[in-house]
Amino acid sequence: MDDPAQEAVSLHLDDFRRLTRVPLPEGEKLDAIGDKARLLVTAEKKGIPGPKTVVPGNIGEPGLSQLASSLDFPVVIKPRKSSGARGLRYVQEQKDFPGIYLGVHRNYPQPLVQELIPPGTRYDVCLLYNRRSEVRAAFVQKELRHFPLLNGPSTVQESVHRPDLIEMALALMEDAGWYGLAEVEFMEDPRDGVPKLMEVNPRFWASVQAAVFAGIDFPYLLYRLAMEGDIEPHFNYSEGVLCRWLLPGDILHFLFNPARREMDPGFFQPCHSNLKDDIISREDPCAVLGFLLGALRSAADPKMWRKMFFR
Repeated sequence: MDDPAQEAVSLHLDDFRRLTRVPLPEGEKLDAIGDKARLLVTAEKKGIPGPKTVVPGNIGEPGLSQLASSLDFPVVIKPRKSSGARGLRYVQEQKDFPGIYLGVHRNYPQPLVQELIPPGTRYDVCLLYNRRSEVRAAFVQKELRHFPLLNGPSTVQESVHRPDLIEMALALMEDAGWYGLAEVEFMEDPRDGVPKLMEVNPRFWASVQAAVFAGIDFPYLLYRLAMEGDIEPHFNYSEGVLCRWLLPGDILHFLFNPARREMDPGFFQPCHSNLKDDIISREDPCAVLGFLLGALRSAADPKMWRKMFFR
C-alpha cells in the first residue's frame, strides 16, 4: 500500500473495518506523523534532534526571495509528504531558491526547507504497535548503500543493535496513538556525531526483508496482530545480517559509484550466510520472475525511468 492509498483508507477506516481488519491509525494520527513539518515540531518539543527547518508562509516570488536572504546555503527543499526521496531538491545558491521552491511546490504543495546536513550514516528504527499503541516489535538496520547514490532508498542494509535510537523513536511515537507499522529514520550528522531525525515512514518499508532474515518477521506479525488482536513482544534479533536489493538497486549503485571497487560488502561477494537478497531465492524463484515481468511491462514507460533516476 503506497502513501495515497494508505491515506485514503485511513480516512474511511470505519467503512473498511466493517468488512475487514485494518491495522492502521486514524487519518488525523497518520497525518500528524506523515507530515514532516508537523513531525519535526513534535520532535523539537520532545528534545529529539533534527535538521533546522523552515516552512515558508508566503509562497510567492517576493516572499521566497526575502526568505532566501535569511538562509544559509546550501539547503534542501523537501515535500511534506513523499517517500523514497521523491521531490527532494538541493539548492546551492540564494538566487536559485525561489524558482526551485516553486517547482517543487507545484507537485508537492508547501514543501519545507531544511539545512543541508552532510551525508552521514543512516539508520532505520522499525516498529510495530498494537491497537492500544503498545510496541510489539522493534528492529534497527543500518543503511550501507543507496541508489540514487546521494539520497535514494537503501540497496544494502545491515541489522544492528542501537538501543539509543529505539529509545528516541519510542519517545517520538509515545503520544501518537499509533496502530500498525512505523519506520523512524535517522541520520548521524558527521559534524557532531548526533543522530538527527529525518522522517517517519508510516507503512511497510522497501527493505523489510532485512528484518525478516534477522528474525523479526514484520509482515507475519502484522497479520497476527490484525487477526488475533495482540501478540507477544518481539525484540530479539540477529546482529550483522546483511540484505541487499540487487534487482535493480544495487546493480545501479555499482554502475554509478566511482568508488565501486571499495564497496563493503563487495558487489561480487558471493551470497553466504550473512549476505542475503530481497527476492532472489532458490526456494521461491517466482519473486524474480514477477520482477522481470514487471520490469518488462514498465520498460517503455518514460515516467518509470524518471522516477528511478530523478526522484
